[in-house]
Amino acid sequence: MEDVLEIVHLEKPWGVIVQYGGQTPLNLARSLAAAGVPIIGTSAESIDVAEDCERFQKLLEKLKLRQPPTAPRARRPRR
Repeated sequence: MEDVLEIVHLEKPWGVIVQYGGQTPLNLARSLAAAGVPIIGTSAESIDVAEDCERFQKLLEKLKLRQPPTAPRARRPRR
């Protein structure tokens, strides 16, 4: 994170885009936003909603959107 903030400090961008990679952009977006770096595109909160199955389901219900039935994720045994 320190390296990213150093680049932001040197380059002084209008903002940064953190979109791809699952938990990595979510964690970066939260830290960058907390450091005052403008996030361009999807907010940390929206990334979290999309990544969190329960929160996403609640959003769909609130919007009255239908979704196929889902089952809880089964954890794969480690090899």
